[in-house]
Amino acid sequence: MPQISMRRGNYTLVAWLPAREKGVSLDQWLATSDPDRVELYDVSVDPAQSNDIASDHPEIVRSMKQEMTSLWREMRDEGLAK
Repeated sequence: MPQISMRRGNYTLVAWLPAREKGVSLDQWLATSDPDRVELYDVSVDPAQSNDIASDHPEIVRSMKQEMTSLWREMRDEGLAK
């Protein structure tokens, strides 16, 4: 399953895109895929990113996921337009 990540300060948000269903073209999948499951890490204290702290920081997750989704859609749509 593909994953994307972004960093803000000490935090790294890792998100997974949903799996592409059998029979769905890459273009169709890209046009409808958004970040799905997420994990949050504070790399200042956990550089190996082994301790998911998403449930401890729902506001950071919400804010970063919103920004990540917006950036992903912008890049995705730009790529589909070519």
